[in-house]
Amino acid sequence: MAAASSTSNSEALRRTAVDAALAALGLDDKARLLAGQDLWSLPALPAIGLRSLVMSDGPIGVRGVRWTAADPSVALPSPTA
Repeated sequence: MAAASSTSNSEALRRTAVDAALAALGLDDKARLLAGQDLWSLPALPAIGLRSLVMSDGPIGVRGVRWTAADPSVALPSPTA
């Protein structure tokens, strides 16, 4: 039972922290989080302790923030094809 109680306590703390952070943001900052900073990242919001977050995607591997034609690569068929 102690493990379940610990998990529910940590979940409650996490929810409280997220709710407080969202309450501290104005509509413009919330919109910035939804829209993103650029194609790959979310903006930093120091007022709530959020650093910029870089995301990536790719069905056959992770793409990075930067790419040039000189970068070596392999073109594999997509596993979703």
